[in-house]
Amino acid sequence: MRQAYDHLTLFAYRGDNNAVSLGAERLHDLTFQQQPVLIPPDLEQNWQGQIEQNVKALLASRDGFKLEDEIQAVYGETLGLARQTHVHAAIKRLWKDGRTATDPRGKSKDLHKLVVLRSRVD
Repeated sequence: MRQAYDHLTLFAYRGDNNAVSLGAERLHDLTFQQQPVLIPPDLEQNWQGQIEQNVKALLASRDGFKLEDEIQAVYGETLGLARQTHVHAAIKRLWKDGRTATDPRGKSKDLHKLVVLRSRVD
């Protein structure tokens, strides 16, 4: 069991957080089918907010960054739990709020290559 989690962690450090998150979920399902849920739904609902805060912090210290270069900083404590969907939603909300100049719409397939830029208004 520990070895499986070590492999998932290795994927996370290589930048494939989606594989880590999905793998951890499936590993949990196979291992603890009759056990209580380890990740309460209310915690998952806050992942997008945590990621938004992480992106805002990164943009406060620089003009922009490439997502794949800042995987750990973007996901923060949600690394291995949250997915690309959460990052996409967080950046989309920041864009709609005028906090980033980067519009993530239509870029879900290659989101890891996305360059997130600070809004010119900030």
